[in-house]
Amino acid sequence: MGLRTNVYTGVALAALCLSLSGPALAAQVAVPLGNTMNVPGVGMNLACADLKVDGTLNAGSAQINQTASMMIGATGQVLAGSATITIAGNWNNLGLFSAGSSTVVLGDGCPGSSAQLTGSTTFFNLTVVSAKGKTFNFPPGAQITVLGTLTLQGVPGAPVHIATLPGQAATITLAPGATLVQSNAEIGPTVQITSGGHSIPTLASSALVALSMMILALMGMARRRRTRT
Repeated sequence: MGLRTNVYTGVALAALCLSLSGPALAAQVAVPLGNTMNVPGVGMNLACADLKVDGTLNAGSAQINQTASMMIGATGQVLAGSATITIAGNWNNLGLFSAGSSTVVLGDGCPGSSAQLTGSTTFFNLTVVSAKGKTFNFPPGAQITVLGTLTLQGVPGAPVHIATLPGQAATITLAPGATLVQSNAEIGPTVQITSGGHSIPTLASSALVALSMMILALMGMARRRRTRT
């Protein structure tokens, strides 16, 4: 006898979301093996609960907000579509993540000063953002690929930190045509961002400030020379 497949959608999923807002907040929302969850267009807010997928999650074009950690088991698959999935904790992918044209945001919103990425994942858009100097540890090796835009965004005085495990090296690969947007981000010495097999130079926030000041100084000197002549 084969596995019975249960599909959660519409009212059933809305009831699940309502159960997360009560005083007895669930620590985890699970999609079990043999089950499918279709996220409705209105999206869902997990209120810092984990999301564990051992079955199938169809995200469609919804927004999935305030996820603590995202765990895709070996039997799990996430069909991300054009969804936006916001995660404040760890990303653990042992199954299938079909990126579509989706955006995954790794950021703040739940307790924790660091987050760990594990497993091999190809993202479409990946945004790593923090306003509190959070550290994001990428998996060793070349396990992360970005097809669209990789955004690394901190704030002045509290840059986001891109690192990997101690004693390891990590590579983030930008596919052909992918772009990097970086502001107030500190890239660890053992982390490389590559495009077309070549490493992209990345500067720490302090180095960017120093470079900007040097450029402004050179421009000022050039203006003064023109004035004298």
